[in-house]
Amino acid sequence: MKFESPFGIGEIVTTHQLRSGDRIRHDLIGEVLGITFLKDGQQSIHVRTSDGHMMQFLPSELIGDPDFDQEAGKYAAPA
Repeated sequence: MKFESPFGIGEIVTTHQLRSGDRIRHDLIGEVLGITFLKDGQQSIHVRTSDGHMMQFLPSELIGDPDFDQEAGKYAAPA
């Protein structure tokens, strides 16, 4: 069985801005520390946010960094 995720360990991600009535939840930025694959096929992405909290998100709640190399599992070295 092969497991794939749209995000990689160490990737910097942001949350989609969510609205609830007249309230807007601020975007969060953080680093992916872990990914849990659940029996029902869902994933839980574990993120340490910039304020130090550990939070869990669904992949649909996050925006990945296009500069992160998924194949290598890291950011490319600066040129």
